[in-house]
This record gives sequence, structure tokens and C-alpha cells, in this order.
Amino acid sequence: MHTFLSLEACVCSIGYLENMWHSTDTVLLVHIFSPPSLPTYAFATPGGGFYIPDAYRDSVEAAKAKSHELIGEYESVFKSRKMAYRTIVESGTAGESICAIAETEQADAIVIGSRGLGLLRRTFLGSVSDYVLHHAHIAVSVVPAK
Repeated sequence: MHTFLSLEACVCSIGYLENMWHSTDTVLLVHIFSPPSLPTYAFATPGGGFYIPDAYRDSVEAAKAKSHELIGEYESVFKSRKMAYRTIVESGTAGESICAIAETEQADAIVIGSRGLGLLRRTFLGSVSDYVLHHAHIAVSVVPAK
């Protein structure tokens, strides 16, 4: 069984491992980071393309490094429990990316965290867990925020 675990679920509750995880499972520990906003300016190149400043590329790399750092904090938990796992770091829209990765990796279940946004904030900001619940074609467990 492949269980897809979003990093947010780890942040909310590692305790679910004691209730759901089985020694034959492989866990996909996933973190989706939002790429920085694209600069509103770009420079045309002689070949007709556009040059995006190095500062943007640097900020994308910094966001990716931060994601790997966050995942690294949880890898020790998986290693100490001798769990089979893989890590995936991608950029994009969280809900869409989670559903796409789960499908590509043929996950059997998704465990995702909930930040506990109120109705008004969730309405305007959107909810990743709500998106995944409505768009994933496999079982989804939402771990509430502590």
C-alpha cells in the first residue's frame, strides 16, 4: 500500500502513524511549495525570448531548499520507526499537485492536514484539504490542526 502523506499532516499530528501505518506500507512524504510571484518585468533577449532575473531563480531555489529542510525534520521520525518512505518536493498549486502526485504514484490513500481556517477565511483563501477531498479519487484522511 502506498500512503500519500502531506507535510502538513506531519505538522498536525505524527500520532496518526500509530493508528494507520502498517509495516508493509510505503509512505510518500510530500511538500508542495508555492513558487514566488513571477516578476512583473522581464527583459527581452536578442533571440526573441525573455530573460528572468537571477533574483527570481534564486528565490525559487531558496523556497525549494526550505521545503527539503522541512521534510528533513520529519525524515528522522520515519527512520527511527524503520518505515519505508520516499520524499517528493514540487512547486505548484497545493491541492492540484497533491491530487496529481497521488494519481501518478498510484497512492492508495492520502493523509492531509487541516490548518483549521474559519468559514470566512476558507471561503476567500480556499482550503487545500477541501480541494483534495473533492478531487482525489482515493481515500482521504484529514488530520485536524492541534
